[in-house]
Amino acid sequence: MRGDGSVTQFATAADLADAIGREEVPTTHTCLVEAKIRPVVILQGRPRAALNDYVALKLTRLAKLSAVERQRVRANASPDRLYLAEDPSRYGLPTENAIDVNSLVRVHRDAIIGVAGWLDPQQVTTLGHKLAAALDIDLRGPIREGVMAHLEDLRRAD
Repeated sequence: MRGDGSVTQFATAADLADAIGREEVPTTHTCLVEAKIRPVVILQGRPRAALNDYVALKLTRLAKLSAVERQRVRANASPDRLYLAEDPSRYGLPTENAIDVNSLVRVHRDAIIGVAGWLDPQQVTTLGHKLAAALDIDLRGPIREGVMAHLEDLRRAD
């Protein structure tokens, strides 16, 4: 919406950015956008509320995948997805889903309407490994340091 109250529509954010670049619209304006509520897996909390955004991963409904890919996800053979079985009491989801480790998003705290479910410790570990692999994060050093520190603590305890 322009300062004079008139409305200009853009099909995509890229179209809006182009119009701003051409100085056809001001850099500050009100945007009306369509949105839908989607389940996400929040990767970390903000206990001190230092930031208003959370890092999360999107989910993919298995029904949207090919039969071959659904089987790969269910067998934990997909490097990019973690299977969530149909279990409404545990995940708060009515159908099978997969966490997509390639879909990192920021979610503002005001967009989070509640907690629908949780992952168990094994799923958290598996998700961490898949995410580290997808982001090409080398964990060998930190793991080695943690193991060495643990061994030293055990040695001191004897």
